[in-house]
Amino acid sequence: MSKILGNIHNWAIPTLPTGDVDLLRKHKLFINTCLFNLIFGTAYGVMSYFISFETGIWTMILSVFFFIGNILLLRFIHINTLGFVMSLYTIWLNAILVYYSGGLFTSPVSPWITLTAPIVLLLTNRKTAYAVLALCILYVIVYFVLIVSGYEFPFTYDREKYHYPFLAFAMAGLVAIFFLIANTFEKLKQQALESLVAKQKELEFEQERSENLLLNIFPADIAEELKSTGRTQARLHDNVTVLFADVKNFTIVSEGLLPDQLVALLDTYFQRIDAIIQKHGLEKIKTIGDAYLAAAGVPKGNKATARDVVAAALEIQKTNDAYKVLRETEGLPFFDFRIGINTGTVVAGVVGDKKYVYDIWGDAVNTAARIEENSAPGRVNISAFTHQVVKEHFELEERGLISAKNKGKIEMFWVLGHKK
Repeated sequence: MSKILGNIHNWAIPTLPTGDVDLLRKHKLFINTCLFNLIFGTAYGVMSYFISFETGIWTMILSVFFFIGNILLLRFIHINTLGFVMSLYTIWLNAILVYYSGGLFTSPVSPWITLTAPIVLLLTNRKTAYAVLALCILYVIVYFVLIVSGYEFPFTYDREKYHYPFLAFAMAGLVAIFFLIANTFEKLKQQALESLVAKQKELEFEQERSENLLLNIFPADIAEELKSTGRTQARLHDNVTVLFADVKNFTIVSEGLLPDQLVALLDTYFQRIDAIIQKHGLEKIKTIGDAYLAAAGVPKGNKATARDVVAAALEIQKTNDAYKVLRETEGLPFFDFRIGINTGTVVAGVVGDKKYVYDIWGDAVNTAARIEENSAPGRVNISAFTHQVVKEHFELEERGLISAKNKGKIEMFWVLGHKK
């Protein structure tokens, strides 16, 4: 039955604006109301035939054609118009049946007038429903005036024999259509609720994905500040340890690879570095071509130290060395990384107002870059500032003062490994 009803809905309902659940509800309720009136009207007409109620017979035949016509016309005429026309027909039909079955306070079909305005309200809009309500009240007043003036309404069927069965049938129909309306409304409300919940979950998923994406681009506190205010304040951070990693043989390797192969290889290495950086609690700042920049002690709340940075650098080189052996064995290209580390004061913040970038600046960053330039493939080079902080935890080799571009001579140290 529900499948048949669904097919009727699909055929009769016109193309509606996407997502307009309320309009869809009105169309389905309109069709269900017409179908119920068809069924009940046929049964009413059959009963009228057996009790010789001629008015009931011809009005129900007319009603069958009327309600079928309503369903057929729904694709071409707006539901507000059809709903109003149906209300006028219902008032006229009720008036005819009441007139020929004893009057307003005697006829079994009198209570049906109470349904007209509520149904119109559900099918159309308040303005139309108020107009129909006024007509229904006028209808009752007219009949009341006729009754108090002594007008005698005809009974065109055997009242003594059929009045109570007729009344029971009419009341049963009234109860059924009330239930139909409530059931249809409840089903559509549930569908709308489920659709709302699904959209809410979809929105939550999209919001979570957006927030995760934001957290992949910015540190958590910076992301929160951007969400709250739309911008961030630059901040000065002391005791920040900066790590620069750069590919030594990038140009040579890149010449022998297609662009997508080069990007894929670089991505493989950077993903491995990402995992190590995260493991040691460092903040990844950015990648610049074949260079990788990370730091400890920035942003505010980052608890990583210079010791964590050096430990991460050693693990990066150890991992890359093992991967290099594997790729050499298979005859595949590989990268050699130089790593430089420096400790000092930096300024951190977000630049731009379109494509935001979280970055760090300052002499400590520039010095870390020069330390990296003077490192060697597979090795970790640190400054004297970092040496002072980590010398109790790592085996270090003094390199002395080494000339660095635009920085003069800088004291540097090789990190040989962890102290035992």
